[in-house]
Amino acid sequence: MEKMVPGTPLQQKSTPPTWLIEGPFSDLTFTSAGAEADPGTETVTQNSEHSLNSYESLDAGLTIKTREGDVVTLSSSRFSEINAREYSREGEITSQNGQSLSKYNLREITLTTGEMFSFSVEGDLSEAELADIESIVAGVDSIIGEMATGDMDDAISKAMAMGSYDSVSSYEAISRLPAPMR
Repeated sequence: MEKMVPGTPLQQKSTPPTWLIEGPFSDLTFTSAGAEADPGTETVTQNSEHSLNSYESLDAGLTIKTREGDVVTLSSSRFSEINAREYSREGEITSQNGQSLSKYNLREITLTTGEMFSFSVEGDLSEAELADIESIVAGVDSIIGEMATGDMDDAISKAMAMGSYDSVSSYEAISRLPAPMR
């Protein structure tokens, strides 16, 4: 054990402090009160940030009017969205007293999806009307599937082949396939 003499400076070996900081920070700055940088101090930092955002949706609606005046309305909507972000920051301080390194990494991924379907009938449907409506829904579903994969030629061919139905006076299908955002 060393003997301490009053008035003699205390000699200690110290290690630099270690900091653990978590959280979404856009910039971090540390200041040490009362301490000045040594003349030979060199600081190097490097930041990088990458992100990806994508949204896709499909909205479809079908309105069918029977010859007896009944109205059937179907609508559906689905969407998916992904957001991803990566942020990194590295720093190095070098002085005559030593070297200090720091690293901060953040990765976030968010995926959101949803679906909605509605069906309404105004009137009383007969068996023949139900069979024709089922056939129309299957045909429109097939057409929308072709559109979703980008095969417009096949979608148009299937639409032209649908023809007419004995118990249905008219039907209209609407589909919205917006281009995905990048």
